[in-house]
Amino acid sequence: MRILYFTAGQNLELRELREQLVRIPEVLTEIKKTKGFRGDPVIAFLSCDSAWQPWVRVIQRGIQARLRRQGFKYSGLVRRDQLEGDKLHALLLPMLQAKDQVEFFVVGPGYDDLHLHIKKLQNEFRLSCDVTFCDVIGVDPKLTWFWAELRKKDGRKTPRREEVDAAYH
Repeated sequence: MRILYFTAGQNLELRELREQLVRIPEVLTEIKKTKGFRGDPVIAFLSCDSAWQPWVRVIQRGIQARLRRQGFKYSGLVRRDQLEGDKLHALLLPMLQAKDQVEFFVVGPGYDDLHLHIKKLQNEFRLSCDVTFCDVIGVDPKLTWFWAELRKKDGRKTPRREEVDAAYH
């Protein structure tokens, strides 16, 4: 089962990340279509250090448009901003019980604490479902530059997808 999972997008607070996102054509298109901001929406997006939350859906729409254009198929969609606590668990539990393997394709940018909720459910209900997390930007063969460039720019060690995936298992 392939699930498209939209995080709450908290990583948009990082300017370096926003600078990388505008280099993705579909994301840039969505930003340019955005109304309600003074002046150029691209400049508004790049300078939104504390008021980044309204941009989360815009960025995720761009990434989803890219996936759709590439023919990406999924069997379910989960939006983290609409689900907390028991609602999230109520949605996840049937997915985990129904399949031997569930792949979450994460549209962040970046990851959040979904893996902790899944581990809790697996332990509580003794589920043996194999769960995999993939960052959709990280697995896109035409976006291999994205995280590598970000690691160079931010001067910190941004974890590689393989390291994050391994931490989730």
